[in-house]
Amino acid sequence: MPESPLPQPGQPVVFRRGIVVTMDDAHTVLPNGDVLVVDGKIAEVGENLAVPDGTFEIDAKGGIVMPGMVDTHRHMWQTAMRAYGADWTLTQYFVWYYLQHGMKFRPQDVAAGNLISALDAVESGVTTSVDWSHGLRTIDHGEAAFEALATSPGRFVFAYGNLAGSPWEWTADPAIQDLLVRSRDDSRMFGTQVAFDVPNQDDAFPELAAYRVAEELGLPVTTHAGVWGATNDWGIRNAYHAGVMKETRAARATHRFIS
Repeated sequence: MPESPLPQPGQPVVFRRGIVVTMDDAHTVLPNGDVLVVDGKIAEVGENLAVPDGTFEIDAKGGIVMPGMVDTHRHMWQTAMRAYGADWTLTQYFVWYYLQHGMKFRPQDVAAGNLISALDAVESGVTTSVDWSHGLRTIDHGEAAFEALATSPGRFVFAYGNLAGSPWEWTADPAIQDLLVRSRDDSRMFGTQVAFDVPNQDDAFPELAAYRVAEELGLPVTTHAGVWGATNDWGIRNAYHAGVMKETRAARATHRFIS
């Protein structure tokens, strides 16, 4: 019988003769390497690997085989309008996406953008993306964005946001909090975050209420900072003075490495 064009469920897979970028501590690159995958995990990396009987072979000659890349900030819903604005100022971007066409997006439009973006990511070698989803004007938009991510190939961090509302208001919505908890606990997702900015230098720091909700739900906050004329650095400064900035395990490891 002719070989199936795709591996069968549970079938081991080996990539043969590729340029294998191992990403090990020695920065090893195998110009004619193999990667064996068993039960969805990398079992062995090397040259001329002996593999189990019945292993599905993929000829990777001339291609690069490497760990998937991580995109830590992607506005996936906007993919439906990609290629617009390559020469725009930040203000033009705000007007187009926030005040004009972005405000017309229906839940199904947000879902379509996420689905297209997910495929683009995997096709480009990005296997994990943080979806900074700031176009979720209603809970229906949020549900559509979440379901699109959860049913797409790859791993995603669902960063829920609403550019049209105040974060201290929409984070208090029980329906949104329920979605945040469900996505946080969904095994299909790689993680959940709360996405909002601090656009005004306000000593009252009304965004603190949104930080408190995220803290109560056990979720990190993701925000823009250092954008001249938009978010600058006061959001980071306010969060620091309010005591809501937390050191992560990754940050502690970085500190140990630097020291």
